[in-house]
Amino acid sequence: MNNTRIQSRNVSDQVFLCKPDTFRASKDYLQGGLCIRFIGIKSQDKNKTIDDDIETFIIDIDLWLFAGLRHGLPLTRATRDFIYSFEENAEHAEQWYELHIDKNPAGLNYFYSTFSEEAPNFFNIKTLKSVVSPKLELSMQNSSPSQLQLNDDLASSGDWTELSRDAYVIRLQLEPAYFDGDFTLRSFHVGQGMCAIIHDDHWGMIFDMGAGKPVLRPDYPTPINDLRRIASSLKSLSLLVSHFDSDHWRILAWDFELRKNIKHIYVPSGKRSAAFYDKEIKDKVVVMGDTTVALGRHTLLSVYRSVPSSPDSNGQCLVTTFHKKGSTALIPGDYAYHRFASDGNPGITALLNHVYSAVIVPHHGDYASSLNVVDCVADSPAFFSAGTHQGYGHPTVYSVNGHIAKSFSIISDKTQTCIIQKTLL
Repeated sequence: MNNTRIQSRNVSDQVFLCKPDTFRASKDYLQGGLCIRFIGIKSQDKNKTIDDDIETFIIDIDLWLFAGLRHGLPLTRATRDFIYSFEENAEHAEQWYELHIDKNPAGLNYFYSTFSEEAPNFFNIKTLKSVVSPKLELSMQNSSPSQLQLNDDLASSGDWTELSRDAYVIRLQLEPAYFDGDFTLRSFHVGQGMCAIIHDDHWGMIFDMGAGKPVLRPDYPTPINDLRRIASSLKSLSLLVSHFDSDHWRILAWDFELRKNIKHIYVPSGKRSAAFYDKEIKDKVVVMGDTTVALGRHTLLSVYRSVPSSPDSNGQCLVTTFHKKGSTALIPGDYAYHRFASDGNPGITALLNHVYSAVIVPHHGDYASSLNVVDCVADSPAFFSAGTHQGYGHPTVYSVNGHIAKSFSIISDKTQTCIIQKTLL
């Protein structure tokens, strides 16, 4: 009986277990239509745990097909908005699916290995049904948020001193020739994503490594790519990921050369995306709580692990400030300013009292980022990392005007198709 079923199955059939990354994505292929982006594993890996080697996949499913298959809804704006609302719904965001596909070059959906440069595999959907979490997810849930692992160096020797169970100070042991170098903060236009770097021409830390429309996978690397140019020139390179939404780490998946040069990938303590257990990067991943990185006598990074009042993906994050000779820049990822006041980490709450010399505007300049905009030194840059995804409409006029009202100088170029750097501090 079983043999007959196996023999009759089309060789192009495959089955994945997958979980939504975002309900509001644009396809990198197929003229950029709307899709739901999943991160998945092959069904035969469902009993693997975080200690095993696993391969993850990006799976983009046409939004309208998903709406029809799962909810019987037509192709209308109301349907789109209904599916978009799942982004803020924990029940939908945490749901795993079993996806049975049939490869088809004319399919409206596609998948590819997450950390690869391989071409997409297009497919039709045979079945898509809700399932319980695989063993991999269960082992992720069992991992303790307090197991901070700063086992290795951020630069060369990595001397660090534990202040408390969840707070660390790391002092970089840089070569005397460039200790206390002139560190700069630069942010990059990467479309509907986020990416910045702090470096002194020798050591560098990238903050998020994401991209989105109009910077798309088929066109990467872009003709001008300041991220590649700067990062490839550094002697030591690390990455800090503010949170696990893929628009904050997609270039890490696309760029083998940069990925190879990144020594450590620092992520928020606690549960993480399955992609960060992928065999290609899991040995580089280090979980992080509150941490101070002393770069020199007058230069440091302060990293705070959020304790959000609501447990959405944007709230489970790392918020960073960069202090340089009396000036401070804020790098909050997608954590909107108004959430600082209700955060359970007093270090984050205190960030509302600072006067900043630069900010990377949270969540690409959405409406929420117009609320409780922080104070600044007049004409300080506010960098909007936003793209042309029509479903978002970032940056919003509310956020831009809110920052102008606080005397920020606006930097925004949402249609830029190359990865161009802007110096912020």
